[in-house]
Formats: sequence, C-alpha cells, structure tokens
Amino acid sequence: MAPRRAAAVLAVACALVALRFSPVAQATRAERLTFTVLEQTRECLYKEIEAGFRVKAMATVVHGGKLDIGLVVTSPSRATLYDRVLFSNVDDGTGNLMMGVVPKGHEFDADETGLYEFCLNNKMARWTGKRVLFELEVKLPRSEGGGTDPNDTPTDRMAATVRRLHEALDVVDADQQHLRAREEVHRDTAESSQERVTWFTLLETAVYLTLSVGQVGVVKGWFKSRPTSGLTV
Repeated sequence: MAPRRAAAVLAVACALVALRFSPVAQATRAERLTFTVLEQTRECLYKEIEAGFRVKAMATVVHGGKLDIGLVVTSPSRATLYDRVLFSNVDDGTGNLMMGVVPKGHEFDADETGLYEFCLNNKMARWTGKRVLFELEVKLPRSEGGGTDPNDTPTDRMAATVRRLHEALDVVDADQQHLRAREEVHRDTAESSQERVTWFTLLETAVYLTLSVGQVGVVKGWFKSRPTSGLTV
C-alpha cells in the first residue's frame, strides 16, 4: 500500500512540476492585484504583450462610493482600445442593482507587440476612494494551445493536458477571488449598517433623555407653590 501511495504522490509532484514549467502553461499569465484608487486620481498599470495573445482586463470595485470605476485600455501606438465607466453592482442588461458584485472589463486580441496601458480612473469621485480588484489575463488563443490531432506526439498530448489543467486552476483561482470580493462587500455592508444602527441608537437615547428631563420639569412646575396675593380674611 505504501509503494502505491508513494507512486501517486510522485505522479502528482511530476504533474505539478510539468504544470509550472511547461511552455504551454507559461503561455498563459494571469495577474490579480487589489489596491485603492484615491479620489480624483488615476492609477495605471503597464504590461508587455506580444501580438496574437488574447488579453482580458477585468475590474471589480469592492468598496467605495457607488462601486464605479473608469477603465481605459491603450495600445502601444497610443490608440484607445476601451474607455468606459464600470459599475460592479449594476446589471448592464437591465440597469438594475444586484445583491453582489461582478467583475467587468474588456477582452481583446493584441494586434501589436509592445507596452499596453491599463488605467483605472477615479477622477469623477470628489470624496471617496475605491478599493479595486484588478485582473489581467494574457494567453494564447485556444487554437494554438495544442489540439486533439491523431498525428500529435505524446508530448503534444501532454502539453494539451497541462493546458487544460492550467485553465482549470485559473477558473478555481478566479472563483476564489470573486468570493473574496463578495465577502469584502458584504462585510463592508454589515459594518456600515452596524455603525448606522449605533449612531441611531445613541440619537434615540439622547432624545429619550431630553424628553424625560423636560417631562420632569413640566410636572414639577405643576406642583410648584404659587405666591399669594397678600390679602387677609
């Protein structure tokens, strides 16, 4: 039993090593950053991307204001590929508010090699900073990742399997990031609600105390002795 377990562990280790260092797996690069964009500011990130790669830039606002942020994507030739204000808690199809937040952004094929610019714009906000989860994924088109051609060598089939494993891990990682973003939004909502309830309770207590003191003063005034007119019988 022990040799089988050792062989299984060795196989898993080999698969992980192959997944980490395979050229096919390295062709897919996903980066996720969480940071705060202050009010009336614009934060930009830069990425060197080769032509032919598939690029997906997504932003999720987890805290601040109306959960909105501007996303601007610029090509190496300084052409604007995307420029839009994103609302993470609004359904773009219906315009209705949603209970949670969803990532929104732009997906495109890189037409030229060079330095791409991804800017998060919060200049429309006067007082509120935005906490943003930004995801940037750069990968080869699926058609270049290895197919199921009968003429493929065992190495090609292994590369295709590694690519599928890598994509599956990316999906799991993206789901975890989404759940963390939802958790942060819900925690922020709970803390904000608790703060409002606390202040309302304090205000209610102050009103009750004021009314009680006022009532005591009024009642004492009713029973207060009045001065006589000075006439004697």
